[in-house]
Amino acid sequence: MPVIWRAMAEHADRLSMTQTAEVFEDMAGCDVLSSLLDGARAIGRIQPLSARCPIRIVWGASDRTLPFTRYGRPLLAVLDGAELEFLAGVGHVPMIDDPAAVAGAIVRFVDQIEPRTS
Repeated sequence: MPVIWRAMAEHADRLSMTQTAEVFEDMAGCDVLSSLLDGARAIGRIQPLSARCPIRIVWGASDRTLPFTRYGRPLLAVLDGAELEFLAGVGHVPMIDDPAAVAGAIVRFVDQIEPRTS
């Protein structure tokens, strides 16, 4: 496993070297990332939000890149009524660590909002 993955994913060993190279090529070619980061710096702290729609924050319980205490807790504090779900055994890149858990979190949230009728 490439060293860089250790901080981002609990199970990066599931990616082949080819897949790893593709991820980093995609990141290098992403022309939105620098604008996104510049905008976040310019705006500063997230302002309190009273959303008119349900919000669920899903956080990797093993995220070492953006630890919940430093980043998630303040986010949750400003999103009035937001729910929180931790994904166990998942780091900063949950779709690599446990794609089924990510899909399950999405399905549970959508089902809670709009229960299936069939």
